[in-house]
Amino acid sequence: MKISVIKTNEIINFILPPQVHGNYWVIDKTKIGKERNLINIIENNGKWQMLSNYEVAIYVEGDKVDAVDLETGKFYLLKVDREEDILVYCSEVYETKTVQLMVKIDCEIIIGKKETCQMQYNNPYIDEEHAKLIYRQGTWLVNSLSNKGVYVNSQKEINKKLVNGDILFIMGLKIIIIKNNIIINNIDKIKVDSSLFFESRYPKQTAKVFEETEEEILLYKDSDYFFKAPRFRNNPDKIVLNIDPAPQKQEEDKTPLLFSMGPML
Repeated sequence: MKISVIKTNEIINFILPPQVHGNYWVIDKTKIGKERNLINIIENNGKWQMLSNYEVAIYVEGDKVDAVDLETGKFYLLKVDREEDILVYCSEVYETKTVQLMVKIDCEIIIGKKETCQMQYNNPYIDEEHAKLIYRQGTWLVNSLSNKGVYVNSQKEINKKLVNGDILFIMGLKIIIIKNNIIINNIDKIKVDSSLFFESRYPKQTAKVFEETEEEILLYKDSDYFFKAPRFRNNPDKIVLNIDPAPQKQEEDKTPLLFSMGPML
């Protein structure tokens, strides 16, 4: 499960392990940049459960609760002591249901829960007209029409030019930009103006399987000369080296020296 902590200016993502087991803290930073433990998530009866603490209270449908079992696709409100309210959104780590749409012409796409929106998304945290997505001459732009903002690559933006691979997040709605295509999730909750889009899908790529063989590949010949370091074979020839033992320590010669002096004849 993926936990998205939606703050005023950014989104913090936290991935829980696939096996429901353990005890975890979601860590964020205060407004002054101090790191803190925000909320505790534990395993309880085979489910992930989020707990309130003395600084953070969890609200579900307007009621304060001590603990709540987390469900994908659901929002939870956190009221942080002396801080702004924070939303927590739970989703799958990998989206299993998406649709890819290709724009037919240059256009403007209003995203919101109003019936006249070109992309209608019925969500209690979405405004009537929440954002405007613009496609013009091969370029994508996004404008926020709501004080709740639009998040691009987990950062809140008001107006931004988009490039391939950018991911927009609008309160559970995810939009990925790929040339003149967009990939969106939560398709069951979205109505799209069909006059603006073709439905398109890139062909599935099949992975080729390469079998390894034990055949030895001749990389070079004995007569070859190299101007760079050669590539050696994986199976070098084995040889036996005989190393002579170290010389034994010789005894010190202690014969006394005689020194004589006399006249020269």
